[in-house]
Amino acid sequence: MTRIIMAGCNGRMGKVISSLCLADADATIVAGVDIVDDGSNDYKVYNSYADIDVEADVIIDFSSPKLLKDMLQYAIDKKVPAVICTTGYTDNEIAAIKEASNKVAILRSGNMSLGINTLVKIMETITKTLAEAGFDIEIVEKHHNQKVDAPSGTALLLADAINGELDNEMDYKQAIIDFISGMSDNYAIKIYKELTEF
Repeated sequence: MTRIIMAGCNGRMGKVISSLCLADADATIVAGVDIVDDGSNDYKVYNSYADIDVEADVIIDFSSPKLLKDMLQYAIDKKVPAVICTTGYTDNEIAAIKEASNKVAILRSGNMSLGINTLVKIMETITKTLAEAGFDIEIVEKHHNQKVDAPSGTALLLADAINGELDNEMDYKQAIIDFISGMSDNYAIKIYKELTEF
């Protein structure tokens, strides 16, 4: 049986994974990490990785970038692999994840759904063909005004896949920052300023 530490256990995805594990004989959540413990979980919830006193086989992280440093240190110290699904990391935090991956197994993705990861593969396949034919490539997303990270990890995952196929020629991150600084509460993210300049 796979023993899981569920980071962000009281968030939307944490609750979904907790529910799935209840129905799975091969997986169990042995601990949660969250800033809030509403008492609804059938496992102990910790506010800090330093307080975890159970053994685990893997960390599944749908929490916040604020917990990254402690999570990586715990994963390295305990040699517990991590599946990082949290988004909104800075370039320095992504570099820290890459560095930690030299010491412990880490899988990080901006989106874990089959549909989006299929779309990533499709974009990798068609990007050069579209670019060479003169097509613009635009990513537009729309969210509620409580969206924590903008652009989303999904939009960045797609943009990085497109950019990777274009030999990382495009610098779209500053364009995103410039665009977001002028956003209203009801916004659409358009990642295209630099990606359309073929």
